[in-house]
Amino acid sequence: MNKKPELTFEEFKQRCNNFHCHFVDGECNTYRQQPYFIKFQKTNSELEKRLTRNFTLAWRNEKSSFETTIKRFYERLYEAYKIMRVYVETDVIMFR
Repeated sequence: MNKKPELTFEEFKQRCNNFHCHFVDGECNTYRQQPYFIKFQKTNSELEKRLTRNFTLAWRNEKSSFETTIKRFYERLYEAYKIMRVYVETDVIMFR
């Protein structure tokens, strides 16, 4: 259980680093194989499926830069972060 305070939305945008990688579909994606993510998938399957589908499609089909793509998803990624963080001891684990 994470004992540190939840990041604000602005802090999350500054620190989230590779958090988005949890929502890129693919068999070799090690982010999606982490125990905390598997718990998140089981308890929030609709949110996970929708975010993964939409983020993966946008990332693969976007003609603009990655920065433009991720900006459109910050709010949904933040929602997932707030749920997922209870499954880890520290947020850093999710942002590697």
